[in-house]
Amino acid sequence: MPSTLLSRQQAKLIAVTEFWDWQLHARCRSTGSATFFAPDDEPAGQRIRRENDAKKICGDCPVEAHCLAHVLGTPNRTGCGAE
Repeated sequence: MPSTLLSRQQAKLIAVTEFWDWQLHARCRSTGSATFFAPDDEPAGQRIRRENDAKKICGDCPVEAHCLAHVLGTPNRTGCGAE
């Protein structure tokens, strides 16, 4: 009986790990969130520079498609999307 319970717990852990594992390969992983989420009073010039920096990070990211799917599947629509 305990081995069955352990197997179910392991299966749940594996499912969660597989669901989020792509984030380990994201280029933005070590980038602060300020690159992707602007303050409300951000001047236009700073916003453009920040967004361009974010686009450079995301541009050749190996998990860009996973990230986009994640962003489109969540209700929060703020920021550039990469986290």
